[in-house]
Amino acid sequence: ARQADQRSAAAGQHLHPAQGPCNILKGSSITVNCLHPGLVNSNFANNTQQFHYKITASLVKLFGISNFEGAQTSIYLASDDLVSNITGKYFYKCRPIKSSAISLDQDIAKKLWEASESLINNV
Repeated sequence: ARQADQRSAAAGQHLHPAQGPCNILKGSSITVNCLHPGLVNSNFANNTQQFHYKITASLVKLFGISNFEGAQTSIYLASDDLVSNITGKYFYKCRPIKSSAISLDQDIAKKLWEASESLINNV
């Protein structure tokens, strides 16, 4: 069964977490990609009393996209046959885009993978 993994979208442009898993899973039917959902008006931080969060939440309400729109790239990667063999890429608005240089650094990706494994193994 084909799977897409977008668990680390927040780290996407900074540390491309798909780089480690896609190398480990090479040759399997599992694909691992990263994505940026866009600026989603998800009500995140709307109930805070901290002033800077209130300002940020107000701006997101003005300029953000709907939850439905923000979910489209995740849905696309998880279900569309056009990307069933694509792995290790960074997506925005259902298209692969170039990730930052640091996100492609294999030494940093290895350290992130090892740190993640260590955290998971110690749970």
